[in-house]
Amino acid sequence: MTKTYIGSSKNVILRDELHGEFEFTDRYSIFDWGEMPDLLSGKGEALALMAKIFFDELARRDVRHHAGDLLGKNRLAIRPVQVLWPHKQGNSFDYSAYQDKPKNALVPLEVIFRLGAPKGSSILARRPDLKENARFDKPIIEFTTKLEDEDRALTWDEAATIAALTSGELQQLADLTAQVAFELSAMLEKVGVELWDGKLEWAWDESRSFLLVDAIGLDELRVSYRGLPLSKEFLRQHYRSTPWFADLTRAKAEALKTGADFKEICLREFSSAPAPLPVGVKHSAQLLYTAFANDLCALYRRERPWGEHVTLRTWQESLS
Repeated sequence: MTKTYIGSSKNVILRDELHGEFEFTDRYSIFDWGEMPDLLSGKGEALALMAKIFFDELARRDVRHHAGDLLGKNRLAIRPVQVLWPHKQGNSFDYSAYQDKPKNALVPLEVIFRLGAPKGSSILARRPDLKENARFDKPIIEFTTKLEDEDRALTWDEAATIAALTSGELQQLADLTAQVAFELSAMLEKVGVELWDGKLEWAWDESRSFLLVDAIGLDELRVSYRGLPLSKEFLRQHYRSTPWFADLTRAKAEALKTGADFKEICLREFSSAPAPLPVGVKHSAQLLYTAFANDLCALYRRERPWGEHVTLRTWQESLS
């Protein structure tokens, strides 16, 4: 029986144990809020094309992943993996199911790679020794939770404990993430785009080997073009200057103390929700996704689905 799971920006459709698909939508989410007020026309189709191109190119570089063919304009076939949700116990979560060493299952970690420290990067607040826009000699690999109410930063030891990984297995996961980071950086450099950081998700396959899963695109990567942020950082920067973001920050601090849902706190105690984007910001956001996908397609598929005039250069010009 087909099951559909509605996410904040994409839907997951499961046909059976071996067949599923991502349905990329025009919705978007930032700051773990969930669906934001606006739809960005063309975003779903653009993200599907980005994911297909990135996965195909990574496969040519011997990176194993779960993605298949495009199924229509905004859908990508995937091989499903089971998700073992941890049980919430007060302010903590029970990950004991992972002690059984599951196969064909999602690793309950988000793995973050950092190739540099651009404006807005959280690492700048944690590492006062780093200068804004500094590039690193080798990737910094960090781990957060993936299956909790809000992503929580983890030490390497905590990450290994949660996922029931040996130190060697965790290092292998970090090495694979660094490999993907280098490959993506080289790919993006060819379209004039600089990769700064990104988040990846992994699963164990039937032999307990690591398999790259989820999607790869502007929603998972922080990139820039001629010094301008291309990823959701463009939208984050807009909302950071709004009253809602200040209320959200207060709500998250309260939720951390009480274990309550920060979104409910924000809505109930502060009567605060994100406002729709201004017309100009929304237009630039829509053009950003389609222009980025169009430039990728031109290089790796020898086609421009949105026409010759939709490019990152025209996006940059639309901001002036």
